[in-house]
Formats: sequence, C-alpha cells, structure tokens
Amino acid sequence: MKVAVIQQVAPATLADAQESSYRVAEIQDQRARFGRAFPGWMQPAITWISGKALPGQHPLMPHLCTPMGKVFAAAWTLASGVALGVDALRVFS
Repeated sequence: MKVAVIQQVAPATLADAQESSYRVAEIQDQRARFGRAFPGWMQPAITWISGKALPGQHPLMPHLCTPMGKVFAAAWTLASGVALGVDALRVFS
C-alpha cells in the first residue's frame, strides 16, 4: 500500500507566494466554471455532489440546512427505511 506524503513548504520568495495563491484561487474557481458550463437546472445537483454552492446560490430547502433540520431529515430517512424493510419482510415471508 502506497501512502502519499504531502509536505507543506513555505514559499521562498514573494513571487512564489503569489503564484501559490493564484493556484489556490484557480482551484476554488472550478465551481464557478461549472456554473458557466452547465445549464441552470443542473446547478442544484452539482452543488449537492460537490458540496460547494455558487456565489449567491441559496439552498432549495433552507429549513433542512439547520442542525435540527438535519436531525429530523436523518430520523425521517431512518424511519422510512425501517418501515420499508418491515413491509418487505411481511410481503415476502
């Protein structure tokens, strides 16, 4: 098994530091490139997959973005899965 070691080194010069910051900005701008490349109806799915919203983009269901909203969504998912499993056992037994 190979393990990659990432070494963080301080930039030697100011030019190196600026080049490094440009690379970071380029990486962070990838999501904005997706926003320009793909149609608007795909943006919620891309945001969901990437975990990074476009600048100015708001969640479709903001009440699920709160901590309690996530707890209720997880509880609903668990209860639904258990109910479907019990129903499937009842039908196929």
